[in-house]
Amino acid sequence: MPKVEISPGPEGRLVVKFDYNEAIVAAIKKISGRRWNPENKFWTIPDTPQSRAMVADILATPAKTIPYIPVKPKSGSAPAAKPRVSTTLGKPLTTNSPHPMIKAVDDELVLRGMAYGTRKSYGQHLRNYLCWLKVEPDQAEREDIRQYLVELASSGRVSAGYCRGARAALILLYEAVLKQPGKVSDLPRMKRPSQLPVVLSREEVAKLLKVTTNLKHKALLMVAYSAGLRVGEIVRLTPLQKRLDKATPNWPLLKKRKL
Repeated sequence: MPKVEISPGPEGRLVVKFDYNEAIVAAIKKISGRRWNPENKFWTIPDTPQSRAMVADILATPAKTIPYIPVKPKSGSAPAAKPRVSTTLGKPLTTNSPHPMIKAVDDELVLRGMAYGTRKSYGQHLRNYLCWLKVEPDQAEREDIRQYLVELASSGRVSAGYCRGARAALILLYEAVLKQPGKVSDLPRMKRPSQLPVVLSREEVAKLLKVTTNLKHKALLMVAYSAGLRVGEIVRLTPLQKRLDKATPNWPLLKKRKL
């Protein structure tokens, strides 16, 4: 059973995160009101007693294990080498028959050796595009493709990274599969918005130091704030005496002579 993380989410929902597992996905889909977040790769479910009980059943179900049967190799034969090819390359995206265009794009990604997660992401982008499109993809005009990306970017529901992924999927569809590169030759790449870091005020820093009673922790916080150090730099700090002893083994003798 892979690790499952459950945390409170917005709007009275629970966020459920786990590495891909078909059994857990099938169990999650049985919960009424579940939603899949394609951008952040997690599920959300209503925070109700029924949902909590079903999640508890999922966590309590032991993982199915295949018993290991040792096989003695034949005399004179070398042990079989482990396959180096990923076992997910030929894995289908869904149990249902996908749209022919999605299947063609997925075949192209398989030939390029793309990861299964990349293939699923491209397939989801193309499903959304084909649901929005009112004609067959090969009959779509250049303005139709641009209008889809404009509506996606201006909806406020998805991030810039999601829009860039949709653009990449459309470029692969029209350039590699449909052989119509002119329709996507000048699609702009959405810029990631620059965000300013969150900075604590002087009053907030003073309150943080005031409530910290552990002397060691308070010293770490004061050094980090005054010197502008990261967490990794703080935890790697060593006393000056230890650093001098390590760099110069005869440092204690030299200090005594100087005195």
